[in-house]
Amino acid sequence: MKRIFTFFSAAGFLFAAAGAEYLVECEDFPENEAMKVGVWEIANGEKFLNCTAQGAESFSVVELPQSGDYYLWVRTLSFGGNFRKAEIYLNGVCAGILGDDALENDRPGRFAWSRSDARIHLEAGKNTIRLIAASAFTRIDALILSDDAQFKPAGKMENLHRLSPVREDAEK
Repeated sequence: MKRIFTFFSAAGFLFAAAGAEYLVECEDFPENEAMKVGVWEIANGEKFLNCTAQGAESFSVVELPQSGDYYLWVRTLSFGGNFRKAEIYLNGVCAGILGDDALENDRPGRFAWSRSDARIHLEAGKNTIRLIAASAFTRIDALILSDDAQFKPAGKMENLHRLSPVREDAEK
């Protein structure tokens, strides 16, 4: 009986040590004149938020299930020019200016992830995410909030908990 208890205790520790990752799809953000949902046919019709003007912005409120200190990952349609970036704010705190990083093998026109160096504390409940285009032609696909410094997005994202907007008329 002692062995079984030890096994379950170890399994519980491993479960508790696993990181929390939450996915936010940017095509769920409200559209406006300078931010529209685009579709990239080359990538099987993948949708993204297309920012057509520098300074364009959109925001969304999501319901976070647990409080924690989170890193922000941003997936952008990158061409490697290092200028199609977005400023991303979590509850008014700038998480970074991210996107369009240099590409591997000089392959332009692909979706790429980049992570903010900032670790931002977020409370459980409603949290506001604001996107501001640092340049025109920024294309933002998705965001991931992760409390695990070692987490790296890979492959399909079906295993992540998706955070959907709770309301579009929140205060800016």
